[in-house]
Amino acid sequence: MNPFKMSRSYILMEKLDGHILSNKKEILFGGENEEIQIDKESRELLCVGNSSKSNVKMQITTKNQCDKYTIHTEPKIVNLMSGYACEFEIFLTPLCTMNLNDEVVIIFLDLNNSIEQTTHVKISAQVEKSTKLDYDEIKEDKKLGEGSFGIVFKGSYRGNVVAIKKMKQSNDTDKLIKEFEGEVCMIIVWPFKLFIYIRLKTIYIRHFVLKKFVISKQRPQFWEINCCLNYYLFSDYLCFHLNLLLNF
Repeated sequence: MNPFKMSRSYILMEKLDGHILSNKKEILFGGENEEIQIDKESRELLCVGNSSKSNVKMQITTKNQCDKYTIHTEPKIVNLMSGYACEFEIFLTPLCTMNLNDEVVIIFLDLNNSIEQTTHVKISAQVEKSTKLDYDEIKEDKKLGEGSFGIVFKGSYRGNVVAIKKMKQSNDTDKLIKEFEGEVCMIIVWPFKLFIYIRLKTIYIRHFVLKKFVISKQRPQFWEINCCLNYYLFSDYLCFHLNLLLNF
């Protein structure tokens, strides 16, 4: 990106801190009521200017490492003369479903006296719903049980009561995580005609079973025969095509 003289530009710049100017005080990815896609890069622009009388070196970075998203900018570092500004491209890739509210840091180094100055700019985004959840939104309550694979806890997620299953400590944790991710991916992209749609639901988890919600009045015999036939076709597909079994 080529630096431009602010006095000749139509872009309105505001003071952030010291001699650092910007056209935004917050970077919003995806708009006010739009969700951005998970594991997909989103792009926003930010203009940063130099109002000091010295030449400066400027860069945008993160406060600390975060495992919920990745972010990088272009250009990485830019030299600005007095009265000039530069347009930065900021690329954000969310790694889980979340309401992002964080900050990036603008580092401003005066090349004449080597004095460094920093300021912060907020970044925010609403990320689409997915099977990859923000672990800070999952609240544990109490332990419910334990099996060979992991421990089950009662908890909550965005106001819903949920069961949380944690893997036990293992020397081969990376392998277990890959197996679990593979199972989730298989459910999401299941290519079978008897599945209309699969969606992860949390609203009924606290009831454990849905039998008591099913209407108990007599159903016609053809309905039961049709269900049995569909179950047979489905089981045949699982066993002979995917080498899997149904779990109830």
